[in-house]
Amino acid sequence: KRNVPNVPSPLVVNDFLFTVSDQGIATCLDAKSGKVHFSERLEGAFSASLLACGDTVYAFGEYGKTTLFKAAATYQELGRNELTGRVEATPAAGEGFLFIRTEDRLVKVRR
Repeated sequence: KRNVPNVPSPLVVNDFLFTVSDQGIATCLDAKSGKVHFSERLEGAFSASLLACGDTVYAFGEYGKTTLFKAAATYQELGRNELTGRVEATPAAGEGFLFIRTEDRLVKVRR
């Protein structure tokens, strides 16, 4: 009941279920039991759903700030980056690329 997202969809990677609340609380749960592994405050508000590439989870904040963390039972930040413009739509992954729609452009990011 706590830190449940209203807009972003949950994400399952291996045996973990990840969520990010609209207010920016990233949570990792055991996908089978529901046991909470971690809850971590990320910077900003969130509308886009989480995205995974391999064992990396991408959390795209509404104001262009992205936090990358490891898909694991303990929180491990892997990096941050920032785009100009609002990001409210969930990005799409392609063959080695991410496509991110901001309020005024489409950005293609190569791994």
